[in-house]
Amino acid sequence: MDGTQFDTLLRGLTSARSRRGAVLGLLGGTLGLLGLNQAEAKHKKKHKKKGGGSPPASPPASPPSPPTACVPDTQATTCAGQCATVANNCGQLVPCPCPGTRQCLGNGTCAQTCEVDTDCPSGCAGCQTEVSGNRHCIVPTSFHSCEEFHGVCSSTADCPVGNHCVDISLCTPSGRCVPLC
Repeated sequence: MDGTQFDTLLRGLTSARSRRGAVLGLLGGTLGLLGLNQAEAKHKKKHKKKGGGSPPASPPASPPSPPTACVPDTQATTCAGQCATVANNCGQLVPCPCPGTRQCLGNGTCAQTCEVDTDCPSGCAGCQTEVSGNRHCIVPTSFHSCEEFHGVCSSTADCPVGNHCVDISLCTPSGRCVPLC
């Protein structure tokens, strides 16, 4: 805005005043309005404290609920098909013994112990000596070559669950995993 336009504006606002007086009047009016605005703000602040004015802020969110406790599986579920000490679904260690006369082997298998073939239940092929000297009942096998066995081993711990390590002299190396009954 140039000086001529400013003069015209001031003359319209103040008829007999000087330019300096008009500017002071405008400035005073502006400051007066600011004073009113500050008073209104203080008034609103007082009402807010008393419960009036703008609505209260929403309450803070409730804290998250604690995690639910783990419910462990039954011992039968945890121990199904394995023996020794096993971690359950909650990470707790559970002792898993073998039933009856079965023996827990190094690979977690429950093996039926035997002295002679007739000690084994029906459906088993007979009694076979494990590399450690223990005897267990084995399933009927139809292995025709050393490669058909369930792995090479030096102890039953090297065999998959359900097998034990047997010395088969015809194989090189001679330790082979044989399925248990």
